[in-house]
Amino acid sequence: MKIFVIGGSAGALESVKEITAHLRRSLDAAIFVVIHFPADKKSNLPEILNVNSVWLAQHAKNNTVMKAGRIYVAPPDRHMILENGKMYLTQGPKENRFRPSIDVLFRSAAVSYGALVTGIVLSGVMDDGTAGLSSIKKLGGITIVQDPSETIFTGMPLNALKQVEVDHCVPVSGIAPLINTISETKLKEKVMKKGKEEKLQWELNIAQGQGPNLENMLKYGTPTRYICPDCEGPLYKMNEEKFPRYRCLFGHAMSGESLLNGTADKVEHLLWTAYRTLDEKREMLKNIEENGELKKQHEKIHKQMSAVKQALDLNTENH
Repeated sequence: MKIFVIGGSAGALESVKEITAHLRRSLDAAIFVVIHFPADKKSNLPEILNVNSVWLAQHAKNNTVMKAGRIYVAPPDRHMILENGKMYLTQGPKENRFRPSIDVLFRSAAVSYGALVTGIVLSGVMDDGTAGLSSIKKLGGITIVQDPSETIFTGMPLNALKQVEVDHCVPVSGIAPLINTISETKLKEKVMKKGKEEKLQWELNIAQGQGPNLENMLKYGTPTRYICPDCEGPLYKMNEEKFPRYRCLFGHAMSGESLLNGTADKVEHLLWTAYRTLDEKREMLKNIEENGELKKQHEKIHKQMSAVKQALDLNTENH
């Protein structure tokens, strides 16, 4: 059975609908989909896909056997991991500030199924999926990226094309025909031998809830001065990557772009906290008799609030 893993974010829904509506009914293959979705919302993606797809779409369930002719969708707030013919759902650390993460799905498929895997990156912001697509390519799988010129958000496809030597870059209308063709193409025995890499397996273990531990962090990464925007743990830069990737001692992983985005969010949160605290102090002073000394404090706070507001505006522009 061939394995197709699809990852997308903003703007990817219509592309997934287009792809799944044009699959051949009898392919010996299964499709696994991660689309970024808020953790506290209910996903109706399987029901949406079932309107036009000849394959049954459903949310993946933990520790269940995968079947051909099915479309499995990662539920909100769960990583989807493929291993030994089964699907596993975990609440491991976020990657690129997302759970489910496209990288986690792609990496697990690459490690378990090697050349049987095809990875597909669709519309989306930032670069979740790039590292996972690189793993698929490295272990003998096929890589496909939706043509950025037709995507609503070009970040994910452009980053994938920049960092990975992709096999196919096609419009969404060309992806289902590729799936049909790849599914029916037999692989040579020697090509089907899957390769496993120690570091990739270690990263999968983290997604399944095992701590990264300091010994392995030093083995696979180099300490940095940065802190994780999600938990404030120390960040390590992964050593052998072609593009910057980081992990913290608590397991969160992110690209350089995701780190910058997360740091900007952190700065904004701290600035708004400072602004709110200063505003509260100013209101307190209003309720106290304004002698000369207190009036000076009031003026000082006003200047501080103006400085913080300017910093907020600047952070927003750079973000």
